[in-house]
Amino acid sequence: MRCAQRSLRFLLLVLALGGCSPRTPDEQPSTPPPAPPPPPADTRATRAEAAGLSERQAADLDSLGVPVYVPVLPDGWTLTRATARRVEDGESVWPEYALTYQTPQGTCLTVDAASEGLGDVFADDPPNERDVRLPGVPTEGPARLGWGIAGERTEGWEDGRVATEWFGTDGLALSARSGAGAASNEAGDSDCPPASPEATETLISSLRPLDPAADAILLGPVAHVETGPAIAFGADPAALALSAFGAEGAGDGRQRTDAETLLQRNRFAVVLVTTTGLPDDSVRDERMRVVLGRVAEGWTVTSAGRQVRCQPGRGHADWSVEACT
Repeated sequence: MRCAQRSLRFLLLVLALGGCSPRTPDEQPSTPPPAPPPPPADTRATRAEAAGLSERQAADLDSLGVPVYVPVLPDGWTLTRATARRVEDGESVWPEYALTYQTPQGTCLTVDAASEGLGDVFADDPPNERDVRLPGVPTEGPARLGWGIAGERTEGWEDGRVATEWFGTDGLALSARSGAGAASNEAGDSDCPPASPEATETLISSLRPLDPAADAILLGPVAHVETGPAIAFGADPAALALSAFGAEGAGDGRQRTDAETLLQRNRFAVVLVTTTGLPDDSVRDERMRVVLGRVAEGWTVTSAGRQVRCQPGRGHADWSVEACT
């Protein structure tokens, strides 16, 4: 009996000691890693800083009253000059700006923006060229980038300059220029050697709205639509766009047209007019991106672009400028 009791006490002691034994390394409680810091807020101030702009320079650009597009600078690039002005002609106001940048190699590159109506193609075809896609700028397609080789006998490109054709759809056309004689708007880069085509492409492909609110108007390339010779005016940009580009007819009852104001400023607005359920064998839906400007008589349409979605089996299902089959 006593042996049994001693055995029982010994067993209980062993069990108690076992419960207090230290944990193996695999059993140690783990401390969760610290949470990563939140990404910085995407604001006009952070975009201005990424473009090398001071607070005053950003305010001057913003005061133009239209979407302004600025780059994200690669390491080592610096802003050497920024100009912004409004050219007034009676009741009409034409905004323009220029940003000149210098690379770590000492070459310079100017991004110009001026009111549409300028010649938008090369006067002399470049000896070398390629297309550059610009996801952060409203366009009708890629930008055409051309360049010469210094010393080669190509008219207009003998100095090895680099340039784009004018691009953009919203009241301001943009271009990039580098090399002797390429400066405009008093940008002052004519004394710098031309930047390389690769550097130019890096800069312009990073262009984006200075104001993040303007990202709403970035829908991808649009196909240009003629607005017609008649000029209409209205007090409400959305109502005017709907009147000008809303689809007519009720179709089979499924057709619907809506107008959405994507962005509105004092003198500038972008309205999206979307029609779904078209009674068409090929095109299922279409949308019109309508740009309007304010003049003395009221709002008026300045440009428009079109995207479509296709019927099942007749082409692309997403919004695109590509034609349906």
